[in-house]
Amino acid sequence: MARIRTLKKAIIELKQDDPNCDLTYSALRKMVLAKKVPFAMSGTKYLVDVDIIKDAIFNIKEVATNGIERI
Repeated sequence: MARIRTLKKAIIELKQDDPNCDLTYSALRKMVLAKKVPFAMSGTKYLVDVDIIKDAIFNIKEVATNGIERI
């Protein structure tokens, strides 16, 4: 069963699961606004699945850069 939470409650639950979790409310909100994690809205509240957030965080890959790009 999905664990659907508001952003603030999702952060609290993540920190209960892992006390060393450094994900902040504002970082999670930016991820939602950039559509990097799936979300639903209930009125003006963003709702996320805590399990999907965990998967999204653990699957972040660094983007390789080839030095300075010409503008």
